[in-house]
Amino acid sequence: MRKVGLELELLQVAGGRPLEWGEWRRLVELKLHRLGEVIRDSYTGEPLGVRAHEGVVGLDSNAGLLELSMEPRRSLDDLLDATEHLYREYLELAAGAGIRVVWTSQLAPPPGTGEYRRRVARRGIYGVLWRRWDHRQLMNSAAMQPAIDVGVEEAGCCMLVLAAFTPYLISRFEDNYMWRLPGVYATRLELWCRMVPREEHFRLGLPEFDGSTTGYLREAIWRMKPFLIPLKGKYKYGRVGLPASDTTVGELYQKGSPIRVLEKVDFSRLEATFREASSYRPSPEHIDVVGMSFHDAKLRLKLPSSVELRSLRDLEQAVKQAEKRYIEVRLLGTPKGFKELEERYELVLQLCEHAEELAPLARQLTWREIRENRRLAALRGEVTARYRRAAASMLKQLRR
Repeated sequence: MRKVGLELELLQVAGGRPLEWGEWRRLVELKLHRLGEVIRDSYTGEPLGVRAHEGVVGLDSNAGLLELSMEPRRSLDDLLDATEHLYREYLELAAGAGIRVVWTSQLAPPPGTGEYRRRVARRGIYGVLWRRWDHRQLMNSAAMQPAIDVGVEEAGCCMLVLAAFTPYLISRFEDNYMWRLPGVYATRLELWCRMVPREEHFRLGLPEFDGSTTGYLREAIWRMKPFLIPLKGKYKYGRVGLPASDTTVGELYQKGSPIRVLEKVDFSRLEATFREASSYRPSPEHIDVVGMSFHDAKLRLKLPSSVELRSLRDLEQAVKQAEKRYIEVRLLGTPKGFKELEERYELVLQLCEHAEELAPLARQLTWREIRENRRLAALRGEVTARYRRAAASMLKQLRR
């Protein structure tokens, strides 16, 4: 039986406003340490969260966004039981500090630039994003993200079926908002588009491929432009670099490339200091970050550091040896509670379990149809009549 995991993002407020760093720090030091080991930033010593038995209670990119990152389980029932137990424990401690948790995809408009600088971390990926990416757009957004183990041979079919279902999932589940952009149904997805520079929009939406695992690895990883190069520690808060020349992930692993190492970020002056470094080849274990995308559904990988990646074929072989290999789904919005969470997760799990049976029906939709219906769903919560019939056919097959 495949393992299943979950990241559940929920918004936290204190006194009607997003939680701030100082309040989070006090909560961890005075109360959350009872749940488990405190996790700290290796550079600043700031508390990032707590590692409990069931998973990690932490913050994502700011103190206002709670993230429950659950340990994988052997069944969905076990996963949901563990998630609810950890959530209830956290809720009890947080309530005593005057902190409330809100189940919504968007609580308020994105914060202003000054508020963003106060709330965001200074290192790792966040030290890079503020320069060209309007990362503050996502500071008040949350979602649920299932993580489902997948075999190598079935991965391509799973990704194809999930891509075909994307418009349906958006139109059905991106409905839980306390604040919306005027005239936009899936505000969270639109804010992703506003965050990412136009020339980087290939990292959003859907990668087009032939439905095979090889085709997916080629288009969604090997031919991607590098995003970030971890050098020391975890990419969220450790030392990172950027490619200094135009290259692809495959070329970076084949022959290396000069990089620019992020040395320091000064938010008061809006300046970043970089150091030029000679040709560098990242570790294969970091390929998930090097080829980072924010696609609606994506294959997440942790490869052994010992493998060689000189060709697409090498990557295919390395994927078979991956320490972690799972599909992450990013477009299910935020449920209103655990009952809705279970319903959404169960549907996505069934799509993966029966992907090979559904793939012939998914192939009847063109990539253009999927792309156009995705945009229609995100803007209006609607799909075309033809797409609705195709989705209904796949759901009928799923229920047999």
